Amino acid sequence: MVFNSHDSRYVPFHKWLEENIIDVDEDIIVHVLALCYEIWCARNKKCFEGTDVDVAATIQKAQRSIGSFKSASTVLVETLSEGPIEGDKWDIGVVVRDNEGVVVGASS
Repeated sequence: MVFNSHDSRYVPFHKWLEENIIDVDEDIIVHVLALCYEIWCARNKKCFEGTDVDVAATIQKAQRSIGSFKSASTVLVETLSEGPIEGDKWDIGVVVRDNEGVVVGASS
């Protein structure tokens, strides 16, 4: 299929994206963008390597990337310090929280 930008039915991707993800839940936006990225990767494999990519595998990769992104990018690390404890010696504490603010680790 060839897309013609002069066709009245043609909608540029960025316009489609703007119109379809505005005012929706953040989780939906994450899923749409992950799927778009994996479709783009599958398209590149087909165009540049001649490799057919299974649709189900593309969807699974998008789902895995969402899980990886959420677990890797939503950790908050707090460092706590009260100042010197003895002369020029300092103590430091670290608190690690997940995306919901739950403490997942701490050390001092």
